[in-house]
Amino acid sequence: MATTPHSDGSHDWKPFVCRWRLEGRAAASVRVSGELDLATAPQLETALEEALVYARLVLLDVSELSFIDSSGLRVILDASTGARSKGARVLLIGVSEQVEALRDITETRPHIDLLCLDGDPEPPLAGKDLLDAVTGEMAALHLRYHGRTPATAKTVLLDDDMLACVLGTRVGKTMSEFQAATRHTFIKVVQRLSGRTVDGFISNYHARPNIAVELFLLDRPTRQPSM
Repeated sequence: MATTPHSDGSHDWKPFVCRWRLEGRAAASVRVSGELDLATAPQLETALEEALVYARLVLLDVSELSFIDSSGLRVILDASTGARSKGARVLLIGVSEQVEALRDITETRPHIDLLCLDGDPEPPLAGKDLLDAVTGEMAALHLRYHGRTPATAKTVLLDDDMLACVLGTRVGKTMSEFQAATRHTFIKVVQRLSGRTVDGFISNYHARPNIAVELFLLDRPTRQPSM
């Protein structure tokens, strides 16, 4: 599950390293470092293909990349779109300014999902795109904290101002600790994805069946006056 290529002996140049591993139920992480270019992109392509055989959620950590070109971004784009077509998700974390700029230049921003908790917000989502994005990021946060994704995950919008995310999980007592520790993170994720303010938040865990429910009360969307 690891790929480590050559080194040319340069003191400043760092060899490209790409590793992936399973993180729990239907989830995996991929970490890359060094330079992602035409020569090394096939290694990331192989790692993502292998990870997506086993996982419905793949976290791709690019925080240690020193360089990326369009061939590297193409591999990420193809993996992301291919995963979506099969009901899976590839989420990037640790995105640098260079990656952001490359997404803008190549117009791939709408097609590559980010797990980004700080910085400039993504364009607001709505409808099914919003629900899918919230579900994916909540599951990703669960993975990062517990080492595995929830057994089930679903997000619904009630009356246009109540967002409910239901996670099927068996982490028991640690779930309350997880909810308390990530309360503000949950709110930031929903506000960033929806472009709306969270006016209220309720988090609860129920045993038998084992489910966690995250409820977000959103401000009313701005309506355009009728002509």
